[in-house]
Amino acid sequence: MDRVDVNDLIEKIDIVKYISQYVNLEKRNDEYVGISPFSGHDTDPSFTITPSTKLWCDFSAKLGGNVLNFIEKYHKVSFKEAVQIACEYLGGDVKTLPPSLEATKYIRKFRPVEKATKQPKYKKLPDDIMSKYDYDLDKLAVWLNEGISKEVLDKYQVRYDPVSNRLVFPVWDEYGNIINIKGRTLDPDYKSKKIAKYQNYYEIGIVDYVYNLNFAKEEIRRLGYVIVFEAEKSVMLAETYGIKNSVAIMTSNLNDYQFELFVKLGANIVFALDKDVDITKDKNIRKLKNYVKVRYIKDTDGLLGEKDSPIDKGKEVFIQLYKKRRVLR
Repeated sequence: MDRVDVNDLIEKIDIVKYISQYVNLEKRNDEYVGISPFSGHDTDPSFTITPSTKLWCDFSAKLGGNVLNFIEKYHKVSFKEAVQIACEYLGGDVKTLPPSLEATKYIRKFRPVEKATKQPKYKKLPDDIMSKYDYDLDKLAVWLNEGISKEVLDKYQVRYDPVSNRLVFPVWDEYGNIINIKGRTLDPDYKSKKIAKYQNYYEIGIVDYVYNLNFAKEEIRRLGYVIVFEAEKSVMLAETYGIKNSVAIMTSNLNDYQFELFVKLGANIVFALDKDVDITKDKNIRKLKNYVKVRYIKDTDGLLGEKDSPIDKGKEVFIQLYKKRRVLR
């Protein structure tokens, strides 16, 4: 009896057609997306199939692979049994696999490496934790003078910490829980004194969140896209200008967990990172274009300083830059 060619088996099965028997799929650009069949708590589509590579990925359950791996996980069977099911699906039958050593090689080749589940190190902080800091308009004037309105500073609970001479504000997860406090030094000589400009007051742990998603999620879903800034202050400026669908990744690079978050969110993205950041070289941002439309702002007219965010020079300049946003190719 002929042995099974696993490569040929994977090639012959239409992965989208097979998985659609068990997962309701929706076409999105060149991908198909659906609710995770494995996690048990997925509410937004985090399960994706890329037909061109014949691979699936479940960001919620941290699983992925080819159609045989899906059969293994979904039907809770061994790799050999998955091959049997696949053959029967194609109308055939299989009694033998390659010799044990060869079978092991196939399994290692096609079985995905599952990520270990990492628990965030941060914890939920008290809802009233900002009450221990000062509401000092003289100190808040630094950001008021940069264009952030008092109403927005109040919304984002910006306060003053006299102990460290910093403006401080809470960081929320997407559900509205305060998980950290971040401070911005007001010392004008912070560089020469080697003082960090921004400082997290609590251990960060895994950064699997973005700033402001708790407030912006509804507007993002209504508009169908999200504007991504680098810093929290940029979000506050945008809010002052009436832009309510923005978030901040709090650094210049998109990490793996934030990548998964944006895929799950399913909204198109406009990156508006600081001028000195080249997003076209960010591997996770480049991967995002396989799941959603990705555009970005690039200042080619000298409107910004070298370290400026696209929002720093005011609403009119931002609108001008936004109109010239580019498609990431």
